[in-house]
Amino acid sequence: MSNKPDRSEVKSFDVSKLKHIETTEKNPLPSFTTIAQERSENRPELNAVKEFSRQKLQHVETEEKNPLPTKETIAQEKSE
Repeated sequence: MSNKPDRSEVKSFDVSKLKHIETTEKNPLPSFTTIAQERSENRPELNAVKEFSRQKLQHVETEEKNPLPTKETIAQEKSE
C-alpha cells in the first residue's frame, strides 16, 4: 500500500465546470464615522476614568511575604 494520496481525480478535473460566486459580507465592520459617534456619546464608565484624581492615590511599599530562597539556602537544603 502506498502512503501517497490518490491524485487521479485532481488531474482529470475540469476547471470550466466551476461557477463564479460573488461573496456578500453579512457582518461588516463598522465604519469610521460609526466608531466616532459611539466614542463621542456620554458614557458613564469613561467619565469616571476621566474625572479620577491621581492626587487621591497613596504610595505603598511592597512587602514580600514569600521571598525566593538564596543560593546558600538551596545548597544547605541539598546537603541535608
